Amino acid sequence: MEKRKVERSNNILIVSFRQFRESHEYFSGITNNYSNQGINMQTGHVEHKPGEVLELILKHPYSELSVETEGEIVWIADGWYQRTTGIKFKNMDHEADNKLKGLMSKTINAETGQENK
Repeated sequence: MEKRKVERSNNILIVSFRQFRESHEYFSGITNNYSNQGINMQTGHVEHKPGEVLELILKHPYSELSVETEGEIVWIADGWYQRTTGIKFKNMDHEADNKLKGLMSKTINAETGQENK
């Protein structure tokens, strides 16, 4: 069994992304596998390649919690209906890191939009 070096979260987040400083159009994906070091994102077949830097907005689907950062594509795996992309965060400041840790710890009720206790 693989041992992770950092804690990962399996809460679902919506990911909006675009090429860093090159595109005005955002694309969407989801993740339920992320840490404060990076994400494993599922999308449709959007054209991008390892080494590209993306602007990322990670948002909790049932609350206003979100964090903006940038990340570098480390790997890509194509399936017949989706693309899975491994992204390592770059230049994440202290505030963004704290927001991401907050997202990792929040479990929000989908029906009420309130945090589960």
